[in-house]
Amino acid sequence: MNIYGERGERAEKLFKARVPAYEALFSTTRSEIRSVILDECGPDAAAVMSRVQLNRGKLRQAVDRYINDLIRLKEMHIDVANAFDVSEKKLHRSKIAAYTMKWVLHEHPAICVIELEEYDGLPGLAKGFLDDINVIYALQIAFYHLNFLDKERKHFSPGGKYARVHHDLIYYIKTGAYSEKMASLLFDAMYANSPEGAAELSKSA
Repeated sequence: MNIYGERGERAEKLFKARVPAYEALFSTTRSEIRSVILDECGPDAAAVMSRVQLNRGKLRQAVDRYINDLIRLKEMHIDVANAFDVSEKKLHRSKIAAYTMKWVLHEHPAICVIELEEYDGLPGLAKGFLDDINVIYALQIAFYHLNFLDKERKHFSPGGKYARVHHDLIYYIKTGAYSEKMASLLFDAMYANSPEGAAELSKSA
């Protein structure tokens, strides 16, 4: 629920841009997961991904709550004379990703309707994807905003430069200890170790 009442023009514009972008990202994420299950477990197991759907109402709620946070941050920490869209630009990508991720994790918009007996008969890999679908989707949304990582995906593998940060982030999510402030710091650490971040830091040194 939008505690600030009806969204203004700029907030409504942001809302209408984010929702379809995240819907498209869900479709891409589901297709990518299906491909992995298909390759590793075969078509019968991969067919379960057709049961995974996006609850668009919950997604809209998550975006709306992010906008509430943005308005609150604007009032508390950003010059209130700034226009709404300019205010978001003053937030580092890490904060945009972290706050959006918080509400996606809270709302759990990805759902799978499946009988327990069918779930029990799935390979472990497929079960893992179903169990973690909202975590995976939330991370994909975060990475959508952290576009400095677009060419850095290989560094998330074991031993990669982002592996420990990524491991810690997932640990905090799964233990219920996630917070947007902590996630923002972890995303900042990723940025500092990216080519873009390293170049920016070298300029200010």
